[in-house]
Amino acid sequence: MAWDKKFWDDLFEGGREYYPVNRVYFDLLMGRLVEKVGREPKSGLDIACGTGQLAQLLAERGLTVAARDLSTVALGKAAERFEKMPDVGARVTLGEVDFDRLDPEDVRERFDLIFIKLAYTFVAAKPRFLRWVKASLRDGGVFVLMTPVLAEGYEHDDFEKKISVPRREAEKLLRAEFSDVEIFHEFYPGETGGHVDYLLTP
Repeated sequence: MAWDKKFWDDLFEGGREYYPVNRVYFDLLMGRLVEKVGREPKSGLDIACGTGQLAQLLAERGLTVAARDLSTVALGKAAERFEKMPDVGARVTLGEVDFDRLDPEDVRERFDLIFIKLAYTFVAAKPRFLRWVKASLRDGGVFVLMTPVLAEGYEHDDFEKKISVPRREAEKLLRAEFSDVEIFHEFYPGETGGHVDYLLTP
């Protein structure tokens, strides 16, 4: 299956949404991020922002947010979201980006926080992508990676395999690219599926 622009446009056109971030959990997460950054973050990048729910939470907290996605349909729905809340929307800029084409040597903006939620598995060139993320963080910045994972030694259904990354393999790469890999939260929904939220600093 090709995870291309048409796939994502069709998915969002059909009314699909990323699972939303719980507001209570978001506040707990932001509390930890403030501790790690050492101050209240001022800027954030929401990678694979979908229809903008996480970008909204960040902007409501006062951050200036760059929300990026490959799907123009998703971005259109995000624009509709922020049109209904102009004070929040004024802090959000939307843009179309293919994250498999980003060049770590050509970074034009830097952020206190960078998020990717439920989309890391769809990044084809993960080492290159992680190097770009590192280069796009300001000093003291944190990369928040929220992803389904596959534990070794268990049978997984086809859906879990499509949306998840092998945990051991993923963490080996993360530790090769980042000096600090913190597991903020992990849980195991369904039969064998897992989900981990990583806080990563260069």
